[in-house]
Amino acid sequence: MHETLSHVVLKLDACASNRMVFARAFGTPEITADRIARAMEQFLLTRISNHYKFDHCLAGDGELTGEEKRGFELFHTEYDPRHGQFGADCFHCHGGPLFQSQSFTNNGLDAECKDLRRSLVTGNPRDNRKFAVPSLRNLAVTAPYMQDGRFATLEEVVADYSRGIRRSSTLDPNLAKHPEGGLQLSAADEGALVAFLKALTDL
Repeated sequence: MHETLSHVVLKLDACASNRMVFARAFGTPEITADRIARAMEQFLLTRISNHYKFDHCLAGDGELTGEEKRGFELFHTEYDPRHGQFGADCFHCHGGPLFQSQSFTNNGLDAECKDLRRSLVTGNPRDNRKFAVPSLRNLAVTAPYMQDGRFATLEEVVADYSRGIRRSSTLDPNLAKHPEGGLQLSAADEGALVAFLKALTDL
């Protein structure tokens, strides 16, 4: 969150109620970087999410609706008009069990963007406008969407990719291959893709 751990310690230590909480957890009120890390680790270990409709269906404990199945197909189908394929092409960046690539990419939101992001860390201009690819697990409850929160709904996200990609020198190659007009999904296919994405949310 563009913050230093030493400054977080100072901010937390400035509040008496925080020191009381740390005293209850650790026996003494001192707030240190090590204690913050231990507290966060314990909290994260409680964040278990394993009741996704999609996973239940994979295990044979349910079935996707027809619309969700169409969304699944679109999600995993290459956009390759030369070979008669008109998928949504999502799986390149959001593949695997976590529906993410664990990489950094320019997602085509802006042709010109002042937020250089990844390149601020690496110092490499080829990393301009690249952001961490998030997991799509629990996507329906993590609005707003995109790195700047510009979209309030999944419908807006899908419609944006369907209608156009903004080109820049660092645009991800899997997006750069698409036409200027975007994926050009039908309204029904846009709805199907959103329905599948919602099936990746914990019940």
